[in-house]
Amino acid sequence: MTASRYVPSSVQSGSPADQAGVKGGDLILSLENLSLATDGTMADYCDIIRSHSPQDTVSVEVYRYETDELLEGQLNGRPLSVSQASSSSGKGETDTGGTETDDGSGGGQEEEAPIYYVEEFEPGSTTVDNWSWFTTSGDENLFDIYTENGKLVFDIESTYLYSYFVYEPWFYKNVRVDARAENRGKNNNNVSLICRGTDEGWYEFSIANNGLWWIWAYDESGYTMLANGGSTSVKMGKDINEYTIMCYETTLSLYINGVHTHTMEEKKFAFREGQIGIGISSFDALPVKVEFDWVAINENMQ
Repeated sequence: MTASRYVPSSVQSGSPADQAGVKGGDLILSLENLSLATDGTMADYCDIIRSHSPQDTVSVEVYRYETDELLEGQLNGRPLSVSQASSSSGKGETDTGGTETDDGSGGGQEEEAPIYYVEEFEPGSTTVDNWSWFTTSGDENLFDIYTENGKLVFDIESTYLYSYFVYEPWFYKNVRVDARAENRGKNNNNVSLICRGTDEGWYEFSIANNGLWWIWAYDESGYTMLANGGSTSVKMGKDINEYTIMCYETTLSLYINGVHTHTMEEKKFAFREGQIGIGISSFDALPVKVEFDWVAINENMQ
């Protein structure tokens, strides 16, 4: 990894690089799968940037010195996630908790589920087996969840059914969750992202197809609304939206299609750590069908 490749000293807040998770000091190795600065100059970097508009989705690969990790993602697309960590970073070096699983080969080899990564629900994916679903309301016999053509599909035929899909192996405290979801029905529904989920409860960020949003706390007494509002950033109807939640200490933040929507302090329920997840809820219009293209889990350093 040569120092001649582009290293941004800082990243402008709100820029595509910032939204993707690029930090000052990251070594940008490639854009659009083209290795940068092979001639020792910034010419390659500048050529690629000039040939794309500010709204284009551009794949990016970076090396992060502070954590000795390779990360991959997209500008104006899915955020950076770890693609390769240092060989010196073994199991048990994080305090987030975890699960080890047998690889099924009969040799007793153990594999660790990834902590931070992008789940793309591709055929043959083994990581999707680390997720599980549940419902809190509605007739679960009228609910189905499955993967198809590289998508995770929620198919609901029950009114007011609240369904969830959670990543089981790890508990997170400070975490960022991004997801891209496509509404395949003409009806209204809720897309949810959750953090710090345990048997005691969780924080839930819900965005309706009609442009309304809510932040909830769920515990044994049910759903308590913490904040709500409306957003013109939601692409209504049969369209694709990207959602981001950030849970950091006592701060909860929601972004819709890269636009900051709401940030609040939450100390009443004070959920400390737990699982992350996604969910779909129906109202009174059926059927509901929503497809997730990907879900990204990243550490929130804020």
